[in-house]
Amino acid sequence: MPKQPMVSIPLDLPDVRVVQTELTKNRDLIITVESTLETATCPQCGRTLTKVHALDDPILLRHLPILGHPVYIRIRPRPNPNIHAL
Repeated sequence: MPKQPMVSIPLDLPDVRVVQTELTKNRDLIITVESTLETATCPQCGRTLTKVHALDDPILLRHLPILGHPVYIRIRPRPNPNIHAL
């Protein structure tokens, strides 16, 4: 099958990079992103963290449609140490 022409559209989401794009059978566009930040601040002690120790399960966030297609952003957030499972 011939390659489809590509179009670049800015997401206007700060501090993320696009890792993958996927057009589903339902014609939904899923854009997988990851953070470009190299540090974060610990919400408990305020220290600057430079290593990622874990990632939560991926979540899908509804974004604005692009060219009539529903768009979802998929991201794996870093866990919040202040939230504990019961």
